[in-house]
Amino acid sequence: MLKTAKELSIPARGLTRQSRSMWRNDQLTSLMEEGDANNHGILDDLFSSVDTVIDCASSLKPSSTDDSDYLMEAIRLDQRIRIAARKGIFKYIYISSGGALYTDVMSTSSEKTEPRPTSKYGLGKQMCEDVIAFHSRKGDLEVISARTSNPYGEYHTSPRHGFINVFIRNMLHHRHTTIYGDPDIIQKDYIYIRDTTRAIIDLTVYDTVGHCAVNVGSGSTHSLTKIIESSSTQLGTEALIQIVPSKSHDNLKFALDISLLQSLTGFLP
Repeated sequence: MLKTAKELSIPARGLTRQSRSMWRNDQLTSLMEEGDANNHGILDDLFSSVDTVIDCASSLKPSSTDDSDYLMEAIRLDQRIRIAARKGIFKYIYISSGGALYTDVMSTSSEKTEPRPTSKYGLGKQMCEDVIAFHSRKGDLEVISARTSNPYGEYHTSPRHGFINVFIRNMLHHRHTTIYGDPDIIQKDYIYIRDTTRAIIDLTVYDTVGHCAVNVGSGSTHSLTKIIESSSTQLGTEALIQIVPSKSHDNLKFALDISLLQSLTGFLP
């Protein structure tokens, strides 16, 4: 459980600005922090006033191809966890990616499924999870990787990543959407962002000792064809679709087994 009257820190991507917002519920007081997640001075100060960290920081993008990107991602996470351990952080949750780690598997992937990333982005996430496993074995603090599926919903601003949001935004503006591969074949786990947030917050307050990774998803899959048809019906407009060949690193299918998350927290999407 969180210590009484402490704050939850959520460092966002490595930005140059810094802003804070507070929110509360019956269980915790939280602090959302946007700033340079690689600035050790900021982290020293921030981690002194919190007992739990949800780490959303990342310099990687799904389209990353630079060899140095995924190496630096793991090194920087290791540095942040070391600072957290030194500051006495109770629990550290790193936001990983189930979609990048579990590659084109026909069956539902559990936390015991061997990660087999095919992209530099996925490789970076796997290396970060190796860092998490290392610190978990050391026992300096409780550290967990939350392997999220594809979120959709409010506050999504990326013009390229996150199919559902990008597609609906394009439909509303009568723009084409490019799909890489057969929309009938592409089937993924999608989760509403408020469900994602609720599941991750639950992981901060429930006992997760002994688990280095937890899948966070809806537990079901939907094809792009189904999403396109459903959205077109709801919006009453025709979708403008351009289909091109898939890329070699694209993950066309994945489904998350969320039974561990449900057993730990009682989560229902």
